[in-house]
Amino acid sequence: MSNPVVEDLTYQPDPIDIRVPFPEIRFKKTGLIYQQSITEKQKVFHARDDKFRAVQAMIGAGKSAMATIESFRHSWYYRSNFGFIIRKTIPQANISAIPDLMDVCPRWMIISWNKTDKCLELLNQYGYEFLKNGGESLRKGEQYDWLQEIGGTSQIIFTSFEGTVEALEKWASSNLGWYFIDQAEQADESIYVKLNERMRRMPSARQAWFIANFSRDIPQQSGWLWRFFSEDSPEYRENHWYTDDMPTDANAKNLPPDYKATLKQTMHPDDYARLVSGDKDKMRMSKSVFPELSDDVHFIEHQEPPPHWYRGIGLDPGLSNPTAFVECAFSPNGDVYIYNEYEEKNRAVSDEAMVLRNLITPQHIFFFMDGIDGLKRNKVTMTSLQAEYIAHGIPFDLAPREVVPGVQRIKEYLKFDPKRIHPFTGKQGAPRMLISRRCVKLRRALMLYRFDERKTHTIFENEPEKFRKYQDHLVDAVRFILAGATLPIGANQEMPTYSASGAPRAKEGPITQLQYNSQGHLDFSHVMRFAKEPVPTEPKKPTTSRPRQTSWSRGITANA
Repeated sequence: MSNPVVEDLTYQPDPIDIRVPFPEIRFKKTGLIYQQSITEKQKVFHARDDKFRAVQAMIGAGKSAMATIESFRHSWYYRSNFGFIIRKTIPQANISAIPDLMDVCPRWMIISWNKTDKCLELLNQYGYEFLKNGGESLRKGEQYDWLQEIGGTSQIIFTSFEGTVEALEKWASSNLGWYFIDQAEQADESIYVKLNERMRRMPSARQAWFIANFSRDIPQQSGWLWRFFSEDSPEYRENHWYTDDMPTDANAKNLPPDYKATLKQTMHPDDYARLVSGDKDKMRMSKSVFPELSDDVHFIEHQEPPPHWYRGIGLDPGLSNPTAFVECAFSPNGDVYIYNEYEEKNRAVSDEAMVLRNLITPQHIFFFMDGIDGLKRNKVTMTSLQAEYIAHGIPFDLAPREVVPGVQRIKEYLKFDPKRIHPFTGKQGAPRMLISRRCVKLRRALMLYRFDERKTHTIFENEPEKFRKYQDHLVDAVRFILAGATLPIGANQEMPTYSASGAPRAKEGPITQLQYNSQGHLDFSHVMRFAKEPVPTEPKKPTTSRPRQTSWSRGITANA
């Protein structure tokens, strides 16, 4: 018996049989009509039909205005459309996004404005046609009922993405036709993914727009907008569009004549380059923890470390967060070369141990993991995570977990020393830590590693020594291996000349290289030997006695 043929059922959206022209949008504050004052850059944005469009540009370039107008257009052309305008916090929306929208929204389009729920209900072209053809003669209540019946209104909700993932569940029951994230540099890709789950309203264009300034603490090519939206990115996603070619000057006719000159006089040059002029050569990251990191200095083309270098692995364990490790090599001269990286989620210890066993050689003598996570015990077996790895043949030691000392150790090894001999090129001038260009994720993690934002709004408190906990697992792995397997760098430490072809013999005197015992662990006995040696002192010289001074010797008489 053959199976019955099932017809392919496709959803047919309601035909948009009414084509009422989109109304003129006038800025109430300036009196300008948007359709007449639109810039060439804004025309390009409106002409694109990509589902996702991102603009990362200068302040005053008119980017928020064009995304707001796009919100109106989608509310106007589709029945009962529904969309979000999103800022990081509701207070930010109250002082920027909401006033900006109200400045351009024609009063006759507003059906209702609920200030508590931040819900704006607008008349669309279907409702406009209904009112124009006799609907205005009905009573208000009956008129509103008919508008709901024919889908003659659309809604815009102002919302925020501040808070935890649980807080974002407030969007769970929404069926979006569009959304617009203002100041999208403050969001991350998880917000974008969460909102896309709700983009299922039919009929609608189901589009989204992302408007962002250039962030002062994240390199442009490390931000999620550039990675997903730019065609120059290896992670580019289809149906996404990106531009950063929107300088303040492009919108000059809609700005006060002295606007740019005033900003130049009052802004720091770095902020002016980032936010106004768009001079990318002058942009600087102000909150980067590792601003000294350089592609030319610290990253080299991949090569295997010399066979006589000791090797080690630093591990940051995880489960829902990825388990990350880095593989390093240590020269007898104190150089650190990171040449392998690993980052995977939801894998058991046995799986990670199998990966590690395939890497380990007799030169691997250092194994360090998070000192706190390593001691956490399984509530059923009562074995620690460290014991789990040891049982699978990976002898991890526990590394100090303190973040600030570990970050300081990384920064010391990244410092460029003009007198140091490069271990691979033999040329003078090199840092102590080098990284293979294969370690793409580690490079990005180091670039993104930054100080956390100030938690207080008063200028009378110091900036907290906190770091943003986001995609930092590989950086943590580097911290653990450096904290466990390397010595602090002394200010007056003398290092012998060294090249990758071979190392000089250790010499007595200042500690110039790492020394290990027969078990392959750091041997600090020589440190204590030097510390216990008596400090040479010069013999004390005898002091000549001095004759007592009398009044006669001073030339003073008793009768004076």
